[in-house]
Amino acid sequence: MLMAGHLRWFKYWLWTLGDALPPYRNVTGRLEFKYRDGQKFYIGVNQVGVEVDRATFDTLTLGDSLRVRYTRGNRAVNIDHLVPENGNNGTAPRQKLG
Repeated sequence: MLMAGHLRWFKYWLWTLGDALPPYRNVTGRLEFKYRDGQKFYIGVNQVGVEVDRATFDTLTLGDSLRVRYTRGNRAVNIDHLVPENGNNGTAPRQKLG
């Protein structure tokens, strides 16, 4: 019984460490949804749900144009807030969040 608990703990920490290492995934698009599940906060960009911290969750607004880099476990690494460049249709990073 005790050995099974140690094995479960070891697998969890091994997965957590592996999740934090590159390569990371990227998604660009408009913020489609925000939701809270207990103490975890999630945003959705182009139908991809990504876990974020509370400060980031509170800062972002539905419809924001974002570029999100996230882990294999769908946890945000960094978020670029995109704005139009001098009125043309291109976008450029405005500020990094998270």
